[in-house]
Amino acid sequence: MTLDHQGVIWSFGRNGCGSLGLGDRTNRLVPTRIIHNSKFQQISTGVFHALALDSDGQVWSFGSNFYHQLGLVHSGDHIVPGHIQGMNYITGVWCGGYCSFLKDCDETFWIFGHNISGQLGIPERPIIHTPRALNMPLAINKIIPGGLFTMFVTTDNKSYACGQNRFGQLGVGLESPFENLRLIEDFNFCKSISRIKSATS
Repeated sequence: MTLDHQGVIWSFGRNGCGSLGLGDRTNRLVPTRIIHNSKFQQISTGVFHALALDSDGQVWSFGSNFYHQLGLVHSGDHIVPGHIQGMNYITGVWCGGYCSFLKDCDETFWIFGHNISGQLGIPERPIIHTPRALNMPLAINKIIPGGLFTMFVTTDNKSYACGQNRFGQLGVGLESPFENLRLIEDFNFCKSISRIKSATS
């Protein structure tokens, strides 16, 4: 999936859950335009779902909603972009494997979807059905979702992680999962973290 300079989304590849947003479940071998009235400024993709942020700060989602990762009422597949109601003045969108994160103009993060490993940063399991504000004492600047875990970078450039940690992927020195954010201690020597990236596992 790509976003061009005119705010148009082009989709291609596997489309079994309608995750290309093209109104069907047919795979595409070449980029195909999503027909929509909105001009988009950001897109993000999960395993079987996608989020698109338009120029008015509204969020649209499509694909699988099995874990309520689309933030829409009905849990079935959505093969065309559906508007997430009640989410206004959004400035950023991120997809985890089967979950989603939004950031609004007040710097509040909203979470929903699959949380079986605590990857949304809260202890409630296994699914967050509707967008919920993520209340935390940290000033989060960036979110980097993986498949079943998530990394966070604060405004003072510290890194935290939560979720699945079977292989030590959180970098906290243990292999236990964490549902609350855990500081990655060994990054304290860094004065500036320029880029951080999560894999899917």
